[in-house]
Amino acid sequence: MGFETLFPFVLVCAVCDVRTHRIPNTLILCGLAGALLSRGFLLLQGASPAVVLADGLAGFLLPWLLFGPLALLKMMGGGDVKLLSAAGLWLGARGSLQLMWYSLLLAAVWSAAVVIRHRNLFRRLRCLYEYMGRVQVERKRIPYRTGSGYDPGSPDHSGEICFAVPVLAAFVVLLL
Repeated sequence: MGFETLFPFVLVCAVCDVRTHRIPNTLILCGLAGALLSRGFLLLQGASPAVVLADGLAGFLLPWLLFGPLALLKMMGGGDVKLLSAAGLWLGARGSLQLMWYSLLLAAVWSAAVVIRHRNLFRRLRCLYEYMGRVQVERKRIPYRTGSGYDPGSPDHSGEICFAVPVLAAFVVLLL
């Protein structure tokens, strides 16, 4: 079972993220089920159970280790980490790292374009500076956008990117 079978899952996640700025947990569960089936097919093809399980587990956990803290601080959506984790279970450790690397590169390019378009680089840097000051003074975990003029309930998501889109683009790069 090839990695191209993961494409529909990543595509639907990206579409949901663009439309609603959320990736539903039911969709993530479907991705995890597909990943487990994919791992099962590897076992049926005679792959070592220890290697298949360890590689899948590593691919699943790496996004949580690398991006989980960003989700806790509300710098990244939890659905994005779950998407990367489900894809990591499917792809294994090496594929997971490659997917995250390309996703970050593509997200950086997209973010730069958004900052240029909205002409808000200095405002964003000021928010980051103020956030770092609050963390230093309060010495506790504070969600990034708290007190920065950002309203999470607001329908205005200008200046934000849907990280599932760079994940989809990175996955296409990996397929090529």
